[in-house]
Order: sequence, then structure tokens, then C-alpha cells
Amino acid sequence: MYTGYFALLMAALMAILTVATESSIPGYDVFVPEWEVRAHPSGDALRLNGTAEEVIQQIEKINPDYKRSFNIDDLPEQEEDIKSPHELQSRAVTTFPLDRVTCDNFEPVKSSEVMSAVRYLNDIGGRPKNGGGPANCGRVSCGYKVAVWWCNDGAQTRELSGFSSITAGIYAIQTMCQQTRPKFAGQAFHPDNWNVIVRWEDC
Repeated sequence: MYTGYFALLMAALMAILTVATESSIPGYDVFVPEWEVRAHPSGDALRLNGTAEEVIQQIEKINPDYKRSFNIDDLPEQEEDIKSPHELQSRAVTTFPLDRVTCDNFEPVKSSEVMSAVRYLNDIGGRPKNGGGPANCGRVSCGYKVAVWWCNDGAQTRELSGFSSITAGIYAIQTMCQQTRPKFAGQAFHPDNWNVIVRWEDC
């Protein structure tokens, strides 16, 4: 009996280690992102940790009507037509230099699912905070087999004014890496020494 329990325990441990290895970014340490959010429109700011999906679950335990309180639509966002690099920059959709986007350096994701990650990041509002680097990454969204990582290449702790800065990186990757393909992955580097990664993960 004990031998069977030990075998099950070792199998579970190996599964955990495999997931951890698959979820890490080569050359980067991993941190858990911190979010400054509100559960109620007039409530105090809260500091919560995890991905966007995990943080929304935590908020809904505090305020089950969170989405209604902030007029958040549960319907999936329709996939936008991919804009040309010139149009994307002229509309100020992204502050990422499009010549600093690396494509196909990770396992690709379905383009139809990427907007779900954008929707979660836009819905949560608040301000993201990460640990000091260099080479420090936190997974800010993971769902529909799409993972979004926010990486700090600077030495100091970094806090952004909002998650639109991260979604701008997603748009830059999508514009440069998707083209006409059904799947894509990539990494967008910001001039302020941080970057965004979009890639496939089992989540």
C-alpha cells in the first residue's frame, strides 16, 4: 500500500516539476505579479497577486457583483482585424517599437484566443507591479491556452499606470508576428527596459 502511495506521490511531484519547467522563461527568473485593484467602485485599493484570471476570481469573492459594478461585459471580445504597422503606430495603439518585436521564439497560440487575454487584462483595471530585475518575468494572464508574460529587464521594481501598456505589447506582437497565419508567438521589447511575451501554455 505504501509503495503505491509513494509511486502516486512521485508521479504528482514529477507532473508539478514538468509544469513549472514548461511555464518558465529561459534566461529569466519568475515572480508572481501584484495588482492594485478595487473590488467596489468607491472601495479602497487592494493588493492582490496572481494572473488576471486569478485576481478576478479573488475580487468576485469579495464582491460577487464585481463585473456588473464596473460594467464589464462577459461576452468574448470579437477579434479585430490586424492593422498595418504604420496604422498601429499612427493610432498610438502601441508604444512598442515594432522593429524590436521577436517572432516565433516560443510555441505559438491560436490567434482567435489572444483577444480573450486582452479582454481579461483590460477588464481588471488597476496598476500592475513587478519585482526588480534584471531578467524577471511574471505571468499576468493564462487562459484558453494563451499565456502573457510581463518581464522586467531593469534592476528596480516597476509599476505601470495600467494594463493597457501590456496589451499594447500584445498588439505589437500580433501585428508583426501573425500576418495571415492562424497561430503566432513572440516578444515585444519596450524602450523603458521591459518586455511582453505571448506564447502557448496548457492553461
